[in-house]
Amino acid sequence: MIAALVLAGLGVGVWMRSLEVVRPPASLSPTARAEPTPDERDAVALVAQAAGRIRTLPGVGDDLAQALQPDGPPAPEDRGAWRRYARGLEPLEAALAKPGALHAEWDGAGAGEAPLLVPWQWLGSALVVRGWDRGLDGEVDGGLRDMLLAVELGRRTRGASTWVVPTAVGDGIINRAAVEIEQYVRTFGSSDPALHEAAILGLEAALEDPPLMWRAVQADCASWIRQGVSDFAARPYIELPPIGGPFPRYASRVNLPMVFAPVLLDARTTYAEGARRCEQQAAIARLPYPERPSQPPAPAGSGEEADWFVNHAGTEILADTVNYPMVVVREDQARARVAGVWSVLSARRWWLVEGALPTSVQLPLPHDPFSDRPFAIVDGVILSAGEAATHPNTPLRWVVLP
Repeated sequence: MIAALVLAGLGVGVWMRSLEVVRPPASLSPTARAEPTPDERDAVALVAQAAGRIRTLPGVGDDLAQALQPDGPPAPEDRGAWRRYARGLEPLEAALAKPGALHAEWDGAGAGEAPLLVPWQWLGSALVVRGWDRGLDGEVDGGLRDMLLAVELGRRTRGASTWVVPTAVGDGIINRAAVEIEQYVRTFGSSDPALHEAAILGLEAALEDPPLMWRAVQADCASWIRQGVSDFAARPYIELPPIGGPFPRYASRVNLPMVFAPVLLDARTTYAEGARRCEQQAAIARLPYPERPSQPPAPAGSGEEADWFVNHAGTEILADTVNYPMVVVREDQARARVAGVWSVLSARRWWLVEGALPTSVQLPLPHDPFSDRPFAIVDGVILSAGEAATHPNTPLRWVVLP
């Protein structure tokens, strides 16, 4: 009888602990955002409408990718690729005519929302292809405006959310548009200072945008951990160890009664270690490319320290948090290309007006984030300085002289 009462008391105590709410620390709490303005809500609805109109097209995106040549305008048979997306471009332009940012209401959305943003990249590419089409028809200024509108789409996509995927998608749109703008001006305005000037002015806003990926990494990491703790508290589980021997290795998850939640998850310890990891990830994302570790820190709970049972759920949750080395590099790629295109257009315009290339004193050039050094003008070529510029996706050089 006494033993039964003791066991019952322990069971009640453990059960009560399982109902205890442990709030995450401030660094893991969602960032408060102001309510979207009516214009922002309308803009989000318009871009969602634009993307929805092209999502069901067969082979979507392939024809646009084919039209955008590595160097120069699309082939004649690919010029009209943007027309398949024309019904989506009208609401997109209406959205970009409104003040404010895009998709502010989507902040903190889960990874399952990511595919919804893929058509935004297609819309940006459609604007670029339409720009080439207009330029080839003699509407050179209008074609450049289309390409600069794609840059604006990228800026508003990446700037309105603290979620990693929108930031990376926006960087991808800007990256593509910047490369095409340099090719476009070289094709249609190699001797026209005014076209250079228009492109330079249109790129300056993107050139001055601050790096945002560190903020997105911090927010996404925190959201992942909060969600993992919440999911486990609602439905505790254990992972069975894999089967050894000559058979394939399998692991399976077994759900448990709620009473086991506090035994397997130390929420306070998990949150504390999670906050440390997220802050570390954000600090790494803030570093210039050459100073970042070649390998991200090992997830907490990995290696021999990981005890399969003690704080088992916390170990699983923290081990599943994501490192973002490639998307952080992708932001550097976009920033490097905007800075490089701005540099080559500015140097070429100077040469067209003055008859000689500028010096670094006359025309200070922006820094390349891959080398953390300013671009240099050497024998008519814009160069990215430093050994770190040998990264395979870094724009290394642009020829200034036509």
